[in-house]
Amino acid sequence: MKEKRNSLHEIAVFGGAGVGKTSIVKRFYCGKFSEEYEPTVEDCYSKVLNKNGSIMVLNTTDSSGSYQFPAMREVAIKRASGFILVYSLDSKFSFEELKRLLYEVIEKKKSADIPVVLVGNKKDLEEQREVSSEQVVKEVMAFAREKGCEGKLNMRQVETSAKDDCNISDVFDEVVDMLEDCTHSPCEKKKRFKRIIKNKCTIM
Repeated sequence: MKEKRNSLHEIAVFGGAGVGKTSIVKRFYCGKFSEEYEPTVEDCYSKVLNKNGSIMVLNTTDSSGSYQFPAMREVAIKRASGFILVYSLDSKFSFEELKRLLYEVIEKKKSADIPVVLVGNKKDLEEQREVSSEQVVKEVMAFAREKGCEGKLNMRQVETSAKDDCNISDVFDEVVDMLEDCTHSPCEKKKRFKRIIKNKCTIM
């Protein structure tokens, strides 16, 4: 009989202003969505999950991605084991901000196999899309090679709509799966960039 394990995971969520990261977190933890935008400094959420018979506590810190709170962001990065980085599909600028945040995570963690889920939110604004899923893969991998940190990442990509409650649970499922894999067995040396687009999964 397979041993059941109890575990605790700390996740940090970052993203530029207005990308909907707080909406994603509140959708998952509270089942709520609001059209009203309120800037985030830092909020914490906790949830008990039963995953394949194993009980786990999932703590998530919703942090500001702005330059105004570097000390708080550094603490959140060092405390977390997994990361959700959010950009808006209708904003190329927010994707450039995501790359900055990704590099900051890598620099602060100084470890290999960092579980990161890249989330393109606002899929409900498809007609206003400025960033394609293929572009994300290409530019992030090129960015990682440029910075010499390609081998430190274990990444997934998910496109969501917090407004329509689309693929929200997939975001947290992916980061939890990566954390569980690294906790209970050695992480694969071959890095994967797994994409979840329109409810289909492909491995690159």
